[in-house]
Amino acid sequence: MYFADLPEITEAAILAAEREGMPFYILCNPSRKENKYTALPSRGFGLPPGFYIEEMIKPEQERIELEPPEKTSTNGF
Repeated sequence: MYFADLPEITEAAILAAEREGMPFYILCNPSRKENKYTALPSRGFGLPPGFYIEEMIKPEQERIELEPPEKTSTNGF
């Protein structure tokens, strides 16, 4: 989703960062007639061609990924 206004996308990115518990990047695409902004999460992040990073929004509290418990085998392996 693209936004034309930087404050509008910033507000949406703040809400998304708090909901997901991970940083979001606000990206700008200057190759269009007027700047268009979008936000992407930092997990699996790859900068699309023609975009540049405008700002990074960090949540107040990042979600901690829990590791699954170690598997204990009953057959000795």
